[in-house]
Amino acid sequence: MAIKADMGDERSITAMVDQVADIFGRIDVVVNNAAINLRGSIYDFNPEHWDKMMAVNLRGPALLCQKVAPHWIKQQSGRVINIVSRCWVAGGPPAYVACKAGLVGLTRSMARELAPHNVTVNAIAPGLLPSAFTLEGRNPQDFDHMAEGAINVTPLKRLTRPEDVANTTSFLASTDSAFITAEVIHVCGGSQLAPFGTR
Repeated sequence: MAIKADMGDERSITAMVDQVADIFGRIDVVVNNAAINLRGSIYDFNPEHWDKMMAVNLRGPALLCQKVAPHWIKQQSGRVINIVSRCWVAGGPPAYVACKAGLVGLTRSMARELAPHNVTVNAIAPGLLPSAFTLEGRNPQDFDHMAEGAINVTPLKRLTRPEDVANTTSFLASTDSAFITAEVIHVCGGSQLAPFGTR
C-alpha cells in the first residue's frame, strides 16, 4: 500500500505511522530510503538546501524510528534498514555526505538502544546506481563519464544494480539476519576501497 508522506515534516511522519499501524496492526520493518540531494560544494552550498537535506535525509529517519519504536517495544521485534551510500567513507557533495555519514552514526546508536527489544538496525551503502535520483541535474555525457570512473575503481567492474540493493534489503529484513546489527554493508562491488570522484 502506498502512502504519500513528507519525510521532512514530523506531522506527516506521525500520520503515516498511525495509518500503517491502524491498517496492519503492527510494523515489522522500516527501510529508510527516502532522500534528496541538492548538490553543492563546500565553496557554494546553500544553507537552506543544507537544512532541507538534513531534515529529509537524517532527521526524518530518526523521527520515523522514534514514532515506530512503541510498536517494536510491544512486539519485542523489528528491523531497521537505513540506505546510506558508499560516499560516507569516500567523500562527495558535502551536505549529502554529511547526511549519509550521520545516518551511519544513527544506525549504530539505534542498534544499541533498540537491541533490548530484539530490533536490529543496519545500513546498506550502495555504489553508483543509474536512476532518476542519480541522473537528476546531470547531462548524459557527465553521467557516462562518472559511471566510467565508478567502474574503473570497482574491483567487480560494474555499476550497482537495483536488485543488488533489493536482495541485501530482503536479507536484512529476514530472520536469516537475526544476529546482525549495527553493520554497514557496502553493496558496491568493492568500490568502498577507492576515493570518490567529484563530478
